[in-house]
Amino acid sequence: MKPMAIALATLLLASPFTATSPAIRDKPDVIIWYDNVNESKLLELAPKLLIVDPGEVERETIRKLQKLGTEVIAYVNLGMAEEWRSYWKERWRRSPPRWIAEKSREWSGEYIVMFWHPAWRRILRRVLKSIEREGYDGILLDNIDVYEYWEEKGCKAEEKLLMIIKWIKLTYNGKIYVNIGSGLKLIYDEEFMKLVDGVLREEVWASYRGVIDPEETKEILNALIYAKQRGKDVVILDYSNDERLTNAILSECAILGFKCYIGSRDLNSLPKYLQGS
Repeated sequence: MKPMAIALATLLLASPFTATSPAIRDKPDVIIWYDNVNESKLLELAPKLLIVDPGEVERETIRKLQKLGTEVIAYVNLGMAEEWRSYWKERWRRSPPRWIAEKSREWSGEYIVMFWHPAWRRILRRVLKSIEREGYDGILLDNIDVYEYWEEKGCKAEEKLLMIIKWIKLTYNGKIYVNIGSGLKLIYDEEFMKLVDGVLREEVWASYRGVIDPEETKEILNALIYAKQRGKDVVILDYSNDERLTNAILSECAILGFKCYIGSRDLNSLPKYLQGS
C-alpha cells in the first residue's frame, strides 16, 4: 500500500465518527466563506470563528454574529495585489509599479508584491481602516509566505515581514491571524509568535489534489501543535468532499484542540457537513 493510502486508512480507522455523526452537527468552530455568502445561514449557524472577505457581510450582520458569540475575521491579502480590489488601477496590467513583481502562477488576477514597500503600505493602511470601521474582530493575513520568493532574490524579506506585521499591530486595533503557508519555520520564531493571535494552515491532511503525504502532515502538525502550546488559536483549512475523510479530519482536530474547516477550494459555498445543520 502506498504511504498516502496508509495515512488515509489510519486516519479513517482512528476516527470514532461515521458519515452521519452528530458530532459535526454542533455549533461549528469555524466557517471560512469568501464569495456568495449567505448571511442568513451564517446567523443560523453562528460559528465560533468566521473568516470572510471584507464586503461580503453587512455591518449589521457582523454585529448580530458578534452578539451570538462569533468572532468575525476579515481576509487581507498581504503578499499579493488583486485585480478586483478597489485600489487596483487598470494601467498596472500594462505598466505595473516597481513594487509589483509578477503574476501568481496559481491564482488568476493576483500579483506578488513588495509587501514592505511604502506604496503598498499606504494601500494596506486604507484597507485596515475600512475593516476597522466595519467592526471586524480581526484580520487574516494571507500569502505571508511570499517572503520566500523575495529571499530567493536576495532580499532580507523575513526581516521585512516581521517589520510589516509589527507595523500592522501598531496600526490596526484587532486580532491578527496569519495563513502560515510554507513558512512553517516562522512558528518557531519567538518574535513572530508574539505578533500574532492565531495561525491558519491549509492542506494539512487533504488538498484539492488528494491526500497529503504523511511525512508532510507530520511536519505541519509538529509546528501547529507547538503554536497551540504557545497559546495561539490554530485553524485548519483542508479541501475534500469525501464524507468519511472529512469526519476523520474533524475528529483529529477536535482531539488536538484545533478549529477545522473542510470545503471547496473556491470557498464560495458551505460544505455538505454543514448544509444540514
